[in-house]
Amino acid sequence: MGGPKRVAHRRAVLRAALGWFVLCLVGHLASPPPTTNNGPGPIVRLMRAPLPSPLGWAAQHYWLATRNRRELVRWEVWQDADQGGKSWGHVHRNFMPWNSGVGGGPAELVKEWRGSGAQRFSTCIEERGPVYRDRELYRAWPGPNSNTFVDAMLRECGLTWTLDGSGVGKDYRGLLGVSLTSGGTGVQVETPVLGLLLGLLLGIDEGVQVHVLALTLGIDVWPPAIVHPVGDGRFGFADADLSTDLLGVAALIDRDRAYLCEREIGQEKVRADF
Repeated sequence: MGGPKRVAHRRAVLRAALGWFVLCLVGHLASPPPTTNNGPGPIVRLMRAPLPSPLGWAAQHYWLATRNRRELVRWEVWQDADQGGKSWGHVHRNFMPWNSGVGGGPAELVKEWRGSGAQRFSTCIEERGPVYRDRELYRAWPGPNSNTFVDAMLRECGLTWTLDGSGVGKDYRGLLGVSLTSGGTGVQVETPVLGLLLGLLLGIDEGVQVHVLALTLGIDVWPPAIVHPVGDGRFGFADADLSTDLLGVAALIDRDRAYLCEREIGQEKVRADF
């Protein structure tokens, strides 16, 4: 009896895995790239570009571009300290134009925020960037590096976003780290057990991720995707801010509720007139 049940269970698991892969494939082919809005007002742009070959196939350099007034300001950690622009150790402000790559390919927009959240973030990074805790320390692997800085600023300054699997260093927490996930919907643990730099992330928004040697492999529950350490680090639907999605759903519910209330009031008025 156990044999047929095990076979049926394996087939069900394989069908589910195949269905998930097909769903991710559809999302990967159908998801449009993010677009920029050059209108007035505060802006925060999360940018990335591949490292020079051969590192670019598995690692990307992330940075932030902010605008609170007129011009976009680029914030990043660079491998060498005090290389240009205005700097505080390895933290650099306007070392390069906001949309310049780092030698491995063109820059790419990952996410753009606007409005009051972008304004608060721009003010915050002006205060927190220069006093970043690891501004005098840089290690390409496992961190702290440029991606560690970006993850830290997103957390400290109130924007929820999880860097994709190509962001090597994003999960660096020192010798032992326990924290909320970047999106604030789960828990993340990082430890150097047996020298393997093991880590585990569980979150409603971020899904499930396993970290080994600072590389990431996992699944994103919503939007569906496979997170991996190759190329752009994500295979599936483009990532989204769950909090923004929930606010959008809440707005639709409120709109429908208001419509039903107006409809009931209108029907009551018709009956009263009749």
